[in-house]
Amino acid sequence: MEANAELEDGMPKDLASWWPDGSGVDMTQEWSQNAAHIAAFQADVAAKHAQTLAQWTNHLWRQIAVLQRKVDELEDWKKKTLDDMSRLRFEHKVLRRQVYPDGLE
Repeated sequence: MEANAELEDGMPKDLASWWPDGSGVDMTQEWSQNAAHIAAFQADVAAKHAQTLAQWTNHLWRQIAVLQRKVDELEDWKKKTLDDMSRLRFEHKVLRRQVYPDGLE
């Protein structure tokens, strides 16, 4: 009786009973093998992507270091330039007072 072919959870006791020619077990094994091949392929793709991402991460960290050095250089240049401008403004005031002692221009 077919009711006896199923377990309490609705799954068959014998997979071959699902197929009339009894090839259910062979097909299940084939499906399992295909699933294993697909899983292996996906794992390989994931590993390659992880490797590529790791290389990009290293590249980006190196770029960050290069750009940070450039930022530091620009900040140093800015500070030096501001100091030079302050000094030049002061010297300009001194020279202006020497040339125009009365404040007349």
